[in-house]
Amino acid sequence: MPDLFLRPVPDRCRPDRPPGCGQSWIYGFRPEELDFIKRLASERTIDVVQLHGDESPEYCRELRRRIKLPVIKVLRVANEASLKCAADYECDYLLLDTYTKAAYGGSGQRFDLGLLQNISLQRPFFLAGGLDAHNVKEVLAVKPYAVDVSGGVETEGRKDFTKMSAFIDAVKGSREND
Repeated sequence: MPDLFLRPVPDRCRPDRPPGCGQSWIYGFRPEELDFIKRLASERTIDVVQLHGDESPEYCRELRRRIKLPVIKVLRVANEASLKCAADYECDYLLLDTYTKAAYGGSGQRFDLGLLQNISLQRPFFLAGGLDAHNVKEVLAVKPYAVDVSGGVETEGRKDFTKMSAFIDAVKGSREND
């Protein structure tokens, strides 16, 4: 999988992408005008759309009609009901993150993985929320397509090479028993 970039959600995208950089650009939106996303897609400013707000299934359906890029829909998981609506969203991937009243992601909290036991998501999913080198093996046991880590590899708000290496080693170590 190529390297992925996510511009902070409140920022607006600029069409100044470095040419030929060889990486996929994922931009997070919370909610955004469909025409704006369509323009960025048609200009190839973005490669993947991540919907990180309270977009409705209808919004996702209309976006899919207008663009031909992969779409990731973030679901903020509070309880089992948060997951039951997953099938209503027309998207390529789901990103499951912990619900908090204060923020759309970035809380550093994990939701109860037991909620996934009785749910069939019917599409690949990413897991986010409170991940670090000490718990990623447990998270990988529920078979996500990918994991999304940020704060768990930071020290004082900056990426920490030692923590990133430990996280990668933990992920690689968990795959030895597959």
